Amino acid sequence: MTNRAIVLLAAALASCVSPPQIAGAPVPAPRAAAPLPDVPLPDTPAGRTVAEWLAVVNHGSERDLRQFYATRYADSLNPPGAIDDRVRFVLRSREDDGERHVRVIEAQSPDEITALIVTETTERWLRLHMRFDSAHRAIESSFTPAERPAAIGERGALDDATISARLDAYVAKLAARELFSGTVMVARGDRAFYSRATGLASRAWNAPNAIDTKLNLASMGKMFTSVAIAQLAQQGKLAYTDTIAKLLPDYPNADARKITVHQLLTHTSGLGDYFNEEYERLSKDRLRAVRDYFPLFVNKPLLFEPGSSWSYSNAGFMVLGAIIEKVSGEDYFTYEQRHVWGPAGMRDTGAFELDHDTPNLAIGYTHAPGDPPGAWSNNLFLHVVKGGPAGGSFSTAPDLVRFSSALLAGKLIDREHVDLVTSKKVDEPGGAYGYGFGVAPVRGHAAFGHNGGFPGISTSLTVIPDLGVTIVVLSNLDPPAADRVEGKARDLVTQR
Repeated sequence: MTNRAIVLLAAALASCVSPPQIAGAPVPAPRAAAPLPDVPLPDTPAGRTVAEWLAVVNHGSERDLRQFYATRYADSLNPPGAIDDRVRFVLRSREDDGERHVRVIEAQSPDEITALIVTETTERWLRLHMRFDSAHRAIESSFTPAERPAAIGERGALDDATISARLDAYVAKLAARELFSGTVMVARGDRAFYSRATGLASRAWNAPNAIDTKLNLASMGKMFTSVAIAQLAQQGKLAYTDTIAKLLPDYPNADARKITVHQLLTHTSGLGDYFNEEYERLSKDRLRAVRDYFPLFVNKPLLFEPGSSWSYSNAGFMVLGAIIEKVSGEDYFTYEQRHVWGPAGMRDTGAFELDHDTPNLAIGYTHAPGDPPGAWSNNLFLHVVKGGPAGGSFSTAPDLVRFSSALLAGKLIDREHVDLVTSKKVDEPGGAYGYGFGVAPVRGHAAFGHNGGFPGISTSLTVIPDLGVTIVVLSNLDPPAADRVEGKARDLVTQR
């Protein structure tokens, strides 16, 4: 499992929002809107097939699900193992999220439909898109996070005290069902007005998470690599148009040498991943330095011509780490500590090695295939022993608020480069991507950040600059643990 399916911020419906209200200041009383009932699906081939899908997803047995995916999904959507993975996901999601209900039909035709769906228990909004061939078999099927439409549910801006109370109740509900474990912090500027830690950092020792517990960030670490590259660009030591051939003259893959820094940062390089079969067979304690990862991908053929397509690439960010080392003359970890984490005041952040004891560090827990109901496996033999340029470092909720504040204040890179790295460069599934940052509007507000996901790791940072809001959610459970909480927090702070 990699982070491809869970990159960055949710796609949002564009709509205007009222200016932020300061905590304690008078705000208009929220005005309740009549909830919309489930919307009937259209009486078209696409609508009828989606209705069949919804019935089997909500109520069908494992056998029903397998039959549906085998007969109603085209062969192109059913590579080896896909049906097994899909059935496991649906059954787990049903148990956690509850039933799914269609609330808005955004677009439809006889062979295609896009709809907004809400989950009953976890109140998540999702955008479903399906397209069918002439035999009414799905040839496209996707789920992406979505914003609650302003016309549905309560209306009226909320003050910080109300946001805190409602978010706390939601986090408590998820924690009681073991759907969330970790830390949550919501801040305006550098002042946190909501923070909570829940669940266990170590199930073996019954050690609870605290607000300053260090949790694995997974791919959120790509933001740190992007900032390091921007610092070197700001200093004139490299350019985003520079190629691998120029910056790493010894790079062995001739086809990859023409890839640019821009393409590495935007996942348009054509490089693949290092979470592959070789990685699965490898002893993870051999992966500590940036170059240790190169044999996992460096001689693999490119997935596509650089710049011609998009594919989430952890390997690309490992190459960026090597570029940082070559250009700066410092190893990646020393560079980040001296030039990013240290200047931002992130005293509890680092690429801590998992075979060494680090105080107040959480272990990740996952529902592994074959685990009995209610059982948890730790992820110590699944993840890298030491994080790096593509992710895997550890941090805390307060440190990530400090990172957001330092970035917006120009303490790490100047305003021009902040705008550069956090502005849209390419579209990607469910949103858009800048340079190592996900970017997507949130109810009309520009927003940026990144999320991360891996077995036993689910994380998210969302920054909404014009509201002065930073949302940090770090969980030591499987995705989408953090996405659920981040979506609820985002909905509350942008309600109008």
